[in-house]
Parts: sequence; structure tokens; C-alpha cells
Amino acid sequence: MHNFDNFYMKFLEFLRDCGYKNSAAKEQILKILFSSDEHLSASQIKTRIKSEFKRNLSLTAIY
Repeated sequence: MHNFDNFYMKFLEFLRDCGYKNSAAKEQILKILFSSDEHLSASQIKTRIKSEFKRNLSLTAIY
């Protein structure tokens, strides 16, 4: 997960530089995508977030 931490710190810097805010949803989506070895659909991301983080995100939030 060390590589994710480095990636995530750069992502946070990018968000700040662009004037965007971070959210728990963004972090969770990135963790799911970063840990996957395959392309995931929005529905698959939603299912994994619900399973791993016990959170119910809308597909709109994922897109």
C-alpha cells in the first residue's frame, strides 16, 4: 500500500493545485482502482466499495 500512499499524496496535491476538494468517496474509489489488476465498470466499483468500506455510493458519485 506504500505505492498507493505516494500516489495519493500526489493526487491530493493535484486537487489542491486545481482548486478541488478531497472527499472520502474519492479516496475510496482510488483505493479500489489502484488495487485492481483489471478494468472495472462503475457498477463493479460500487459493489467493491460497498463490500470493503460498508458505504453505498451512487453511480453518479463514481462517474
